[in-house]
Amino acid sequence: MLRFGILFSLLILNTSAIENGTEVCTSLTTCDDVLATKSEVAAVREEQARQAAILEGLDKKLQAFVTNTYPANCAESRNSSKLLVRVPSYSTYPFEVTCDQESHGGGWTTVLRRNDGSQDFFLEWKDYQKGFGQLDNEFFIGLDKLHAMTSSEPHELLVLLENFYGNQSYELYDNFRVGPESNNYTLESVGSFSGDAGDSLEYHLGRQFTTKERGDCAKGFQGAWWYYNCLHSDLCGMYGEMQGVYGIIWSSFRTGEFMDMMKRAVMLIRPATFSTAA
Repeated sequence: MLRFGILFSLLILNTSAIENGTEVCTSLTTCDDVLATKSEVAAVREEQARQAAILEGLDKKLQAFVTNTYPANCAESRNSSKLLVRVPSYSTYPFEVTCDQESHGGGWTTVLRRNDGSQDFFLEWKDYQKGFGQLDNEFFIGLDKLHAMTSSEPHELLVLLENFYGNQSYELYDNFRVGPESNNYTLESVGSFSGDAGDSLEYHLGRQFTTKERGDCAKGFQGAWWYYNCLHSDLCGMYGEMQGVYGIIWSSFRTGEFMDMMKRAVMLIRPATFSTAA
């Protein structure tokens, strides 16, 4: 009886100790397993936190590297015909552009090129927002990029033209700026102008950009532009020589009584400070 009483007392003491602890374990082995698992989980969480800190540091270094590596435009790299540029207000990462380092002192970034009719320009709003075409031939840089570049600092615009008779001309604007998406990329400024093509852009000042699903003029002239009753110019119009009133139009550039359709047209921009410093 004495032996049975001792065993019974020990059992009660052991049960009381377990119930008063943080956990109730059915056996010593189970308790050891739980403690080991907790320890492993804590170690994994600690390692995850360490890895997250490393990744955050690498991301900051990458952003700093990207920021300090790429120029903002072709004027900052005078020997390049094709270039990766970075415009912070557009994206953390760079995008590719083509440069004109010969015309009117060089340093120009190409934003539009019409050359042979190989690219359809009668496209929708989303296409004009992001840009389209082939950089080495016919293309449009995109309204989002055009806004970001021209709003970052004052820019000049150079328009190069050639009609189907082989006559070439140009017009230069000293303060070209395109507004944000929130106002449909309004043509906010053109500044003063000079050249032998004549001005056909100031007429469109203050007008919003429209495409075929957003305006009758774009649909009617099968293009896209800053239309206003309907146009004095449209460098995104239908390509071709004999298109009636449809075509790549710069109304002030003509060889006779009627408007000439353009065989080639290029729009180039560069910071206005470039010509001041030159």
